[in-house]
Amino acid sequence: MRLSSRLVIPALCLVVFTDLMGFGIILPLLPYAADTFGGSPSMIGLLFAAYSIAQLVSAPLLGRASDRFGRKPVLLLALSGSVLSALFMANATSLSGLLVARVVAGACGGSIAVAHAFAADLAPPERRTHSLGMLGAAVGLGFVAGPAIGAMLAHQGLSGAGIVSACVAAAALCLAAAALPDARGIGAARQHVHQQRGVHRTAPAAPRVLLVAAFCTTAAFCAMEATLALLGADRYGFGPQALGWMLAAAGVAMAAAQGAIAAPLAARFGTRTVAAAGALVLGTGLACLPLLPAWGTVTALMVASIGQGLLAPALSTLVADAAPDRTGAAMGAVQSAMALARASAPAVAGITYDLRPLLPYLSALVLAVVAAACIRALPGQARRADEPVAKEISA
Repeated sequence: MRLSSRLVIPALCLVVFTDLMGFGIILPLLPYAADTFGGSPSMIGLLFAAYSIAQLVSAPLLGRASDRFGRKPVLLLALSGSVLSALFMANATSLSGLLVARVVAGACGGSIAVAHAFAADLAPPERRTHSLGMLGAAVGLGFVAGPAIGAMLAHQGLSGAGIVSACVAAAALCLAAAALPDARGIGAARQHVHQQRGVHRTAPAAPRVLLVAAFCTTAAFCAMEATLALLGADRYGFGPQALGWMLAAAGVAMAAAQGAIAAPLAARFGTRTVAAAGALVLGTGLACLPLLPAWGTVTALMVASIGQGLLAPALSTLVADAAPDRTGAAMGAVQSAMALARASAPAVAGITYDLRPLLPYLSALVLAVVAAACIRALPGQARRADEPVAKEISA
């Protein structure tokens, strides 16, 4: 069967956008629902951390399963879990019910790794950064649209928003079942070619330097997310509305960088160069954020978001190139490293902010520099190694 990436990649992006939008609908209402059930601030923090902890465990498992059984069946399984988690959330009557729903949602959050591996399989090598950038933009826009819809559904409470979220997740499941091809043949072809070339499965799924880079840059960005509201209120008098507009602008800037800028720059300067530069731009923007006047914070945040937008698809491309026959496992390992950062960085950032408000942002710069050094330390990859596979897929 002839697979057209021009049609399949946009369909995959739409699936991911819809799934993440459904997930994001619940987020604005979760703290208030937990408070209604008598949850303490620490319990609310646990509810948010539970997602990342579950994703930390599930992402590598789903990635390896997709290498073995195919991308589509595992993606459909994860999307089905997203529907269930939203229904659990809609019907929760206690903190324990909310916690179960968050754990199920996090376990299904490993679908992002499977989707990235799917995109890496379907795209020819010369368009891989572009395809992964489009997928990253879909993730970012889903996170922007979901909370906005959730805010509009606030009057419906968690139950009503959960039902809407479940319907959106079900739409993503149906779209994936109808529009996406079965990629088991792609994985088998890729593995066969690379085994012939001497690429052995005993090699690590993803180079450790890329795992460190993913952890460091995610931790840097999460440190900002955890403390930006405090910084805005303490230093500039920003309220929830101003913060919401800032984050929305940051999301649009990140999506634009991933979808329109990263691929042309990678084609001209190389994927490693763009990934390392993106990490440095991210760190510079975050470090400048608390040092500027009120209007400058918006600019610094958008600069940091552009850096993250350049980094994300380039880093995913490096991961796919480094593990051509184990892409699912490699993407899962990276998502697991990022989940670990999301689970730990907010607490550390809060502690350092209490010591001195500048510390989380200066620490973010240090983490970004470490990530850039790790990316530059990565051995050169044979960018054209997958070409025979791409031709075989299209045949």
